[in-house]
Amino acid sequence: YLPDAFWPLMKDSPLINIEIPFADRIRILVDEYAQFPNEQLMFAFNKIKKRIGGQNLKAAETALEENDFATAVEIALKYYDKSYQFLLENNKAPEIHMLQFEEFDPVKIAKTLIKFHHSLLPTFQN
Repeated sequence: YLPDAFWPLMKDSPLINIEIPFADRIRILVDEYAQFPNEQLMFAFNKIKKRIGGQNLKAAETALEENDFATAVEIALKYYDKSYQFLLENNKAPEIHMLQFEEFDPVKIAKTLIKFHHSLLPTFQN
């Protein structure tokens, strides 16, 4: 849920897209989601089954049954990455900035975002 007043501000602001390596993304998501029961994870996959297709749904189910969370995450990420790429390509933000990082280092990313924010301040004030 986003507050009504926040939505137009967000749409009129520069967009910053942060990219980290695929392997790091898988690791982070496995750490986060492997703690949930497989039934809950499978429920989530079933919500996107029309988008990922029956073969991928079955592969995700098999991966979860074998506690191969990395494979399940990879299947989900391929779907979500395509969806996000479509949204990114059709985004009407006044500016889109792509920031790529060679590794997932939250401190380095935060410092880069702070510096980047300061470089955008004139943009935000107009």
